[in-house]
Amino acid sequence: FAQTFERLRDRITATSTPQQDRRTLASFRAAVDDAVGDLRAIEPPQEVAALHRRLVGQIGSYGTALERARRTFGSADARRVLAAQAQLVERISTISGSINATINEINDELRR
Repeated sequence: FAQTFERLRDRITATSTPQQDRRTLASFRAAVDDAVGDLRAIEPPQEVAALHRRLVGQIGSYGTALERARRTFGSADARRVLAAQAQLVERISTISGSINATINEINDELRR
């Protein structure tokens, strides 16, 4: 998932078209949906079940952020598109930090 995310992230550039960016975001969304589906199929140890559910929700929130950006990237208003790009970067960064923290909590709990 992380590798797919990094590869797709590099496709949205200053020279990519809004149509290309929307396709890239749709690919991101598909990767998120696949990861969420894979994670939901896992039966975690009881001691990390709540953390696992949190992780699934956090990864799922990428999809919400991506869908919001994808819709806005279709705007003819360049300022709206630029604002959406900045918001997406900020939101993804925030979500990534939360995911990393949850993964650390899961790992700490499993080491006990």
